[in-house]
Amino acid sequence: MKIENKIVSIRIGKKQYDLKNLITNAYLNKFAKSQLDVENFSSRSNYLGLTYCLLKFDTSLNITDDVELHNQDFDICFVGGVSKVEQSISNSSIAVKYNYFTEFTIYDYQQGTTANLTNYVGKKITAIGFNVHWMNDTNLETKLPILAVIDVSNYNIYLQENQNLSITRQDIITSDAEFYCDNAKVKGPLHLAPFGGEQIIEQEPYLTDEGHYFNYDYEYSNTNLSTKGSLYSIGLSSSTSRMDKEFIIGNDTDSDINADAVNNKIVFDQIENYFSKYYLHPSNNVYPSSSLYPCKKTDYKYIVFKYKVFQIMGDYQKTRKQ
Repeated sequence: MKIENKIVSIRIGKKQYDLKNLITNAYLNKFAKSQLDVENFSSRSNYLGLTYCLLKFDTSLNITDDVELHNQDFDICFVGGVSKVEQSISNSSIAVKYNYFTEFTIYDYQQGTTANLTNYVGKKITAIGFNVHWMNDTNLETKLPILAVIDVSNYNIYLQENQNLSITRQDIITSDAEFYCDNAKVKGPLHLAPFGGEQIIEQEPYLTDEGHYFNYDYEYSNTNLSTKGSLYSIGLSSSTSRMDKEFIIGNDTDSDINADAVNNKIVFDQIENYFSKYYLHPSNNVYPSSSLYPCKKTDYKYIVFKYKVFQIMGDYQKTRKQ
C-alpha cells in the first residue's frame, strides 16, 4: 500500500499556493490497525478520512518525519470539517479530494472557545494539519495524533481582511495487489478507502425519533463508513484463482494465525510456505507404501489476503420513508 498526497492547494484572495504535505507514521499505522479491528471498524479511532483542517500561526512547529503532533499544538481548527468529499474506487487505487469549510465555526485551542476567522486577520500561517477529529487530547480516551502536516512557514502566507481562504487536498492510495471480488458493488480494496464503500444491502432513509429522515448515503459520505473491508485470513496458493492453504486470523484452532500492526506494517506469525508437488519415484506403482514415498518440497507462488466486508446497519423498527 502507498499513500501519496498529490496536492494541498491554499488560496487566499487571488493568490494560490500548491504544495504537498507530510504523511505521518501515525496515519500509516492507522491504515494497518483499521484492517484488523473488526469489532470497532466504525469507531473514531479507526476513521481514515482526513475531515478536519487545522492552522498554526506565527511561530513554527518542529516538523520532521518522526515527529508526533497533536491538535493542541495548533491554534485553530475548522470544526465544520469538510464541505465536500469526492472519493473514487478502482481495483488498484482510491482517489480522495477534500474541500474544507473555512467560513464557518472555528475552534481556538488556546482559548478553548469557538471563534470567527476574522479574529485572526494579519496572522501568518506557519503550518497546516489534517486529522480525523477536532477535539484536543484531553477530551479523548485515546490519543489521536495529527495524521498529515505541511510546513508553510517560508511562504509568507497571511490571513488578510476581506479575502476568502480556501483549502483543498487530493490523495491517492494505491495497492500492488491483484484485486478480485464477485460483488459488483465492491469496486476495489475497501480496507484502504478512507470513506468506505457503497451499501451492499440497500437501506432506505428512515424517520428518526426527532422527526428527521436519516439517509445512509448522506450521513456516511463524510464522517463515517457505510461498508469497510477487514482482514479475515491469509492464504498460500500455487494459482491466483484459488487458496490452497488458509490461515484464519485470531481463530482459536490449529490453523489460525496471529496478526498485529507494528511500525506501520501488519505482522503475521511465521508461515511454512511449501507443498509437495514433485514425487521422486519412477511411477505411481513403485513406492514403499500409499503414505510413504520420497518427494521434493516446492514453495507456493502466491500469498492471498481475504477480506470480509462489513456494513453499518440501521434500526429497521423505525418508520420507513414512503
